[in-house]
Amino acid sequence: MTESMARWIEVFVSRLAQLPRSQKRLLMLVADTIGIPLVLWSALTLRLGTIHHNSVGTEWIYAAALFTSVLVFARMGLYRAVIRYLGPRAIFAVFAGVTTSVVLVSAIALLWPNRALPISALPIYWSFALIYVGGSRFLVLKKAEKVG
Repeated sequence: MTESMARWIEVFVSRLAQLPRSQKRLLMLVADTIGIPLVLWSALTLRLGTIHHNSVGTEWIYAAALFTSVLVFARMGLYRAVIRYLGPRAIFAVFAGVTTSVVLVSAIALLWPNRALPISALPIYWSFALIYVGGSRFLVLKKAEKVG
């Protein structure tokens, strides 16, 4: 990474750290709103072996994944405050939140009359979601520690 890019990242993270809590929460929510459907799409792409899923009427599964994730993450406290210390309690919250969300999406996918989601994509989705949710918060934390 070039020195100018590293400096830009430090300035960016420093500005993020100075935002009010409400704006930090909103930023995490927006990131998850983009990230969760992208994670599901990536899991389906990996499972199907193509970027062309060719399934008409499957938009609902993306909405279900996003809706359940945001509700569960809010309930688990993943939006309550920016994680300052990624200790065992925060790691458990991420693990439990992602697992609960994926179980709910699985139940919806199994009960939905038009099954367009391969069940074998769900473990891939769970793995990718753990990496995304835990990793995104960990990276922001580590960058904030370096800057702060």
